[in-house]
Amino acid sequence: MKNFTTLTVDMTKKEKLFASQGGPIIIALIENENGNVQSYYGDAGKAYMNRCSNFAQSLYIGVPWIMCQQSDAPQPMISTCNGWYCDNFKPYNDNSLKMWTENWTGWFKSWDDKDHLGLLRILPSLLQGSSRLEALSRTITCIMVEQALVEHQLHRFPQLMIMMLLLMNMVT
Repeated sequence: MKNFTTLTVDMTKKEKLFASQGGPIIIALIENENGNVQSYYGDAGKAYMNRCSNFAQSLYIGVPWIMCQQSDAPQPMISTCNGWYCDNFKPYNDNSLKMWTENWTGWFKSWDDKDHLGLLRILPSLLQGSSRLEALSRTITCIMVEQALVEHQLHRFPQLMIMMLLLMNMVT
């Protein structure tokens, strides 16, 4: 993880893609859904999460780092919600933004399974009570990634494009 993240961050810095460098990337992901499995590893799982946080901060990228599905993400990491229904999600830290990082609009349905509502039917409840900045950050992330890929012609370099999308947690 360390080698991959370092390579990705170095390439992104070189291309000046972080917002702190004038680029379009406003957030970065250090760990995806570790919180879903962390308890299986006990103290080692918690230690891994803290190492990820410390490592991310050591890279000095100038934009906030997020941890998806990490309910106890240490500061200054921003914990985010992934899932269908995040309208009741509350960040671990009261000073963090409320962020929803996976907006599923559809999914496979199993026999006798409930219908998944998807983004269009629940977005109003998600945005209710949010500040304009929070609502904006939730709805424009995908647009900014798409613009960055086209503007910097990264769509011509599949490996770099995939790494950038993974860094921003946009691969679904």
